[in-house]
Amino acid sequence: MSLIDEDDKLFLLGKHKAATEVYNEAAKLNQKDWEICHNLGVCYIYLKQFNKAQDQLHNALHLNRHDLTYIMLGKIHLLEGDLDKAIEIYKKAVEFSPENTELLTTLGLLYLQLGIYQKAFEHLGNALTYDPTNYKNELNLKWLKAGASGSMMQTHGDFDVALTKYRVVACAVPESPPLWNNIGMCFFGKKKYVAAISCLKRANYLAPFDWKILYNLGLVHLTMQQYASAFHFLSAAINFQPKMGELYMLLAVALTNLEDTENARRAYTEAVRLDKCNPLVNLNYAVLLYNQGEKGGARAQYQEMEKKVNMLKDSSSLDFDPEENRTQAPAQ
Repeated sequence: MSLIDEDDKLFLLGKHKAATEVYNEAAKLNQKDWEICHNLGVCYIYLKQFNKAQDQLHNALHLNRHDLTYIMLGKIHLLEGDLDKAIEIYKKAVEFSPENTELLTTLGLLYLQLGIYQKAFEHLGNALTYDPTNYKNELNLKWLKAGASGSMMQTHGDFDVALTKYRVVACAVPESPPLWNNIGMCFFGKKKYVAAISCLKRANYLAPFDWKILYNLGLVHLTMQQYASAFHFLSAAINFQPKMGELYMLLAVALTNLEDTENARRAYTEAVRLDKCNPLVNLNYAVLLYNQGEKGGARAQYQEMEKKVNMLKDSSSLDFDPEENRTQAPAQ
């Protein structure tokens, strides 16, 4: 029995550690066999040695490109929770094999999970074109249309209809952070704050480094006057998005209510430095300064707010109303 036959047998039996040893020996004899590199990569995936798996799969692609190698490489990034890298791999795979419905469907579902509906529709539609008899592709398009319409309904404030649409999408991608973020903000719009926090915390569990989810959690906690929790989530959001002035403004609001005036002023100063458009930053800072008896500084911030309001009026030809233009939580 040859080395190749032996390692294939071990591979099929699920003895991946033993198979890697034999495959490595075989690779020394033939360094240009893409199948050896591919199978080594798959073995390393089962052994959860993802760096070695990536190296071997990239070697396999360098020797000879195959759909299956792209699929396994993409799965590594999915196992690591890196959707962006997974999408990049599947995009290259679709460029190489544009009629592979499995690749098109996977890429479309990844875009759906991220809430990028236009690209999701494009790839799922292509999958249905190449395989019109596959009922799963029709279901995927149904879920996609539901997600897109849900997002539109949420934007227009029709939260009940949006939630109905999102329930349909949850059947396809139950672990989508943007989906749970949007569901949470629908509950926020309905003033059901406990439900909003529950959904947003699920989104945060699925995507702990997503600043938009952390922003929304901070905003909901501010609304509930839970200022310590708001401070926690807004500080975390700033770590990932340090150049967004509005985050510093909300942090300053939390600090003000925690009676930490000195750090609130520092946060407002940073917010003013970063945000040159939002008049609410200057308005809130002016209120803080006025309450501290600094009428000159408050007047200066109020005048700066008026300048920004006039600029908004000139650019949009619309009246600026602080109630209508209050801080909105970003959806995904």
